[in-house]
Amino acid sequence: MGYRGRPIGNIFPHPKTRGEHMHNARLRARMSQDKLAKMSGVSATTIGCAETDKVVPHIDIVELLADALGVSIDEYIGHKVEVRKR
Repeated sequence: MGYRGRPIGNIFPHPKTRGEHMHNARLRARMSQDKLAKMSGVSATTIGCAETDKVVPHIDIVELLADALGVSIDEYIGHKVEVRKR
């Protein structure tokens, strides 16, 4: 078994929770929680709690983290935007 008890093979399996999406976005940026904390001004503890779904961070915090990673908020939390045809 690999990281978080997942089978080894796919480095970024399809995450199921918001925290897992946030965690994977940080890993794709090849950034530690400490480095992201320094770049965003958000504590590493808050980042860790958000990535493990212990807390739901305020939108202002999510915006700071997404900006530091260079991704949109939607991408950071794994929200899929669907365009509806009229």
